[in-house]
Amino acid sequence: MGNALSGRRPISVVVATIVLITGLGMTGAQPAGAVAPPIVNSPSTISRLIPMYALRKAVPPPMAGGATVSHIVVTDPDEWRSLRANGWQMDSTGTTNCDGIIGYLFDRPTTWGAGSGHTKPVHRFYNPAFNGYFLNTTDDQAFIDALRIHYGFEDQGIIGHGFTTGTPGGTHPAAPLREFLNGATKELYYSTNVAPPGPGYTDRGAMGYVRPAGPASTDQAVPDTQPAAAQLCPVSMLTRTIDGMAWHLATSSMTERAAKLASGWTVESTDVPASADGAVGYLWDRPIPGSDPVYRFRHDTLRSYYYLTIHGDPTSVISTRAGLGFISEGIIGYGFSTPQPGTVAWTPALNATGAAYYSTTPAGASYAASHGYTSPAAPIANLLTSADLPTPYYDIHRPAGTPKGIVVYIHGGGWKADLPYLLEGYVLPIFLGDWQAAGEAAPHATPNETGIPERLVADGWTIYSIDYHSGGALAAANIQWFLTQLRQLEPNAKVCTAGASAGGHLALLSAVRRPDIACVISQAGPTNLAANAAVPNPGAGTLITAGFGPNLGPVWTANSPALADLSGRTTRVFMATAAEDTLVPPGQMTLMANALVAAGAPPAVQLTLAARQPGQPCVGFIHGCTSQAQLDYYKAQELAFMNSI
Repeated sequence: MGNALSGRRPISVVVATIVLITGLGMTGAQPAGAVAPPIVNSPSTISRLIPMYALRKAVPPPMAGGATVSHIVVTDPDEWRSLRANGWQMDSTGTTNCDGIIGYLFDRPTTWGAGSGHTKPVHRFYNPAFNGYFLNTTDDQAFIDALRIHYGFEDQGIIGHGFTTGTPGGTHPAAPLREFLNGATKELYYSTNVAPPGPGYTDRGAMGYVRPAGPASTDQAVPDTQPAAAQLCPVSMLTRTIDGMAWHLATSSMTERAAKLASGWTVESTDVPASADGAVGYLWDRPIPGSDPVYRFRHDTLRSYYYLTIHGDPTSVISTRAGLGFISEGIIGYGFSTPQPGTVAWTPALNATGAAYYSTTPAGASYAASHGYTSPAAPIANLLTSADLPTPYYDIHRPAGTPKGIVVYIHGGGWKADLPYLLEGYVLPIFLGDWQAAGEAAPHATPNETGIPERLVADGWTIYSIDYHSGGALAAANIQWFLTQLRQLEPNAKVCTAGASAGGHLALLSAVRRPDIACVISQAGPTNLAANAAVPNPGAGTLITAGFGPNLGPVWTANSPALADLSGRTTRVFMATAAEDTLVPPGQMTLMANALVAAGAPPAVQLTLAARQPGQPCVGFIHGCTSQAQLDYYKAQELAFMNSI
């Protein structure tokens, strides 16, 4: 439906069409029920952006004249999985995004500009006369009721919260969510890109505005630009029998996938269920630290596709394989060459003629064995198992030579994801941060200054720089998941955690909850949330309340490292704060240090970086200032501490 709040003229077009099709008021069966995307980071008040997935399915219309293919927009992960299990597939009608994402909505009402701007709910409606799903940005309940009573639009609920203007604030405009209707087939879809309407479709204007999946494009030939941040793309397996031989094609391109399906290829369901839409896993759409490209090769004589992760310069590998008849068709994505948290091995098996089949599941391995692919080989890549893992982004920075151990670096920022899932930053990327999550691994703006990850990589440690979902308690749970996965892969490695501000808090909290953490570096990390919220600087209480919700129950206590049961802990702790820090004052370190002593744990190394002398420039240290000499002293002590682990 058109945007009912900015003049309801577009609604009349829909209503007139319904009158031509059938009588008014009939509701019919609805394949999808009431929706409400979960707010997963409760009790935090930090808004989260959620992707709008486009799906399609051939569905018999409940009323004569309705569309035989339905298009739906989904934000609830549970509904998305349920629909996929019932035969709905990724919809390329209105997007070329690799995962069928057309945009992003907030998971709750969100305000900005001290309340001067605010989102409005986006409702999804089903109408049996069209056998279609309509979206509308509105908070007018009388209007919603009228649509149901008089015209048969059944409100299925709110799928998220968007905008009614293209310039809601911030540095990037929102994208119009345009509605396209085919008057002959009654099919309807939504898009935020600049592609012209599909054949037979009419552009009926914007029903509202959403956060875009990437920077706006003005080229209709390339209607979607690559998202500003790295995105995980599903690796779809397609199959086709040609001259008696089954070919198995892997692609992470929505455009190629749609073209192949239109030309006789079908979704492969021998490795993963058909409900998975052929997606055996996920690869990044660009290089991230620690990843390598996965190439696709075609061999016409062997009548098969092959896949290979190539580390370093691929020229000689591609040239050598070309001499053997393997023709490179380019990179299908970027993944990890060794098993990592949240990955699954992608393993080939060859048949007697040399053709290959690749699988990620026991079902796939069983299919291979029963169909002549009896020569298994080593995995050629490790695919991520989800586009939204508990830690939705992480990268790996490796030192030269044998590493001393592993440091999991956790960024700060008020327990807000670097994705970013917040409005006030209002910068792309939207989903799955890339370099942002590892920002402190790169040289800082201050000359000759480096962050914790860069220093520790230079000192011989492997660094995992990770992101998490917004909300303090959820972020802590996300990090626990990552550490558990990492420990299963690295049972004998020394594993430490490190971070600054909220990241320092999460690093300490992770260590007090796990006996297998060897050491912690916490720069100005809160240790007692209630005590920190009570300091004179009002910003402390505001940030902690936003991150963990009001202090009404056990949440603050349960997430305060200094209040945890520290008995039996052997983790070494290094803490530092600037004397001028009023947001997380040095007293927070003292609370943690005293708790460790009381529990009989190893005493903490505790540094308070002295205030500047009059006239000295501010050398930043997290929330406060110090002198260059004090910062140099801190770095020397940090290095000595890590060398003692």
